[in-house]
Amino acid sequence: GRYPESYWGQLNLIYGLPYILGMGKDGPVATIRSEAFREGIQDAEARVFIEKAIVPEDKRAIVGEKLATRARTFLDERIRMVNAAGMPRKDQGAGGGKYKRGTLPDDWQQRRAALYELASDIAKKLGK
Repeated sequence: GRYPESYWGQLNLIYGLPYILGMGKDGPVATIRSEAFREGIQDAEARVFIEKAIVPEDKRAIVGEKLATRARTFLDERIRMVNAAGMPRKDQGAGGGKYKRGTLPDDWQQRRAALYELASDIAKKLGK
């Protein structure tokens, strides 16, 4: 009851489905929103893969300290960028650090490619 304009059911994907998928001749079709959603999930999976490879000591030893440190630095910088793009809290600074608040940097696509390259480097070290 604290936010009467909201409803618990809004946490369910069914409420957002009409905004993610389009109506096609034979059923739902992909849209720009569904592709962005899919890409965002892939980015999150790559980040989780990297994180799981550098946090546990046994895997970190396999990955190697140099690559693990590079990965940690990359992930920390990435979260700063994402926080700034998502309108950070007031205590994170008006400009989100070196990033402009509410926007992604111009080189976001290169940074995204670097995320996947880093995941690939780690996968090679882990033999995956």
